[in-house]
Amino acid sequence: MVCLTPYGLVLVGLIWGVTNPLMEEGSKEKSNKKESSDIDVGSLFKTLTNWRFILPYAVNQGGSGLYYYLLSSASLSVAPVVSNSIAFLATYFVENKIKKLPFTTSKECFTQITELRWPSWHWTDDSWRASMYLSLIHI
Repeated sequence: MVCLTPYGLVLVGLIWGVTNPLMEEGSKEKSNKKESSDIDVGSLFKTLTNWRFILPYAVNQGGSGLYYYLLSSASLSVAPVVSNSIAFLATYFVENKIKKLPFTTSKECFTQITELRWPSWHWTDDSWRASMYLSLIHI
């Protein structure tokens, strides 16, 4: 019998990665109102009745259901890593396609990713970046 769990986890990652940018685009209002963090009933109703949001949301929730089903037969140390890394890559490509941004080479993409700075990161030496890039080439 063939184990379909790895393929299912890749499918879940693809579902999540494709639907996340689509939900973001579908939830944007087409009005001239300024951005506000306040949620009123009217905007909530518009979002919940907008098919451009609801359809990707339903597919995303189906992917989540499949993910929880696959967790029964997958290793908990592997399943989140596989699904989330595939989702990250798919989100990157789908967002670039939606926003019509040019795709970059793998070296430029890796440089963009490693240029992210979090408040707790204080890297003074760039040798770690070169060693990580070289290790990714051989994967």
